[in-house]
Amino acid sequence: MTKYTFELLKVAVLTLCATSYVLFPAMASTNEERYSLVKSGWWRSDYQKISNHCNWTAITCNEAGSVTDIAAHYWPFNLPPSSLKLQNLNLTAFPNLVTLYLPRMQLTGIIPPEIGTLSKLVTLDLSYNNLHGELPKSFASLTQLIVLDVSFNSLCGTIPSELGEFENLTFLSLASNRIEGPIPQQLGNLRDLQELHLSNNLINGTIPSSLGRLGNLTSLSLASNQIEGHIPQNLGNLKSLKKTLFLK
Repeated sequence: MTKYTFELLKVAVLTLCATSYVLFPAMASTNEERYSLVKSGWWRSDYQKISNHCNWTAITCNEAGSVTDIAAHYWPFNLPPSSLKLQNLNLTAFPNLVTLYLPRMQLTGIIPPEIGTLSKLVTLDLSYNNLHGELPKSFASLTQLIVLDVSFNSLCGTIPSELGEFENLTFLSLASNRIEGPIPQQLGNLRDLQELHLSNNLINGTIPSSLGRLGNLTSLSLASNQIEGHIPQNLGNLKSLKKTLFLK
């Protein structure tokens, strides 16, 4: 073997190793995603016969075969109560998830802290379920969110002030839960926010004047809470506001 041939062989081996280093982690990731979907119990057993989970109902993948969307307006399968828990889905297995849209699925249990690992999440809709407990502190990591809707559950605790750091947020609904405490001043930092729904909770205190900075707000719902005091005068500057509900 000549020196030139040996060098070519060495380059080929190094290239193969580099390619394997890139491909195998991706394959392992998609296999982990499929395993997590199977273990959730949300899909019927006959779906396991479809080898490519990207073809499953409610699943969308990117070109690399990694799950980007888990979304369904109504869950198409009748599930046993033991399967109707959000924590049954290993959220850490989906590094590229952009949309988690599961309204009216009759989910029970808590919102698991692992949801904070979904750093690319843009849409999170868990409305009209039976979730309880507090919003996990790991929510603070979901800074890419544009839509956050957890309305019509039984969530408790206070509104995390960290939500004020979600600069891309345009829709925020915590309505019809058991949220208590005051409205954080930090929500006034959400300059792109168009809709804010906090009605039918146990929110107290006054309406923060910082909400007067939400120049793009078109809908504000604070009804059926324990809010007191005067309506901040600067809310009159919100020219885009079309629907306002302050009444108890």
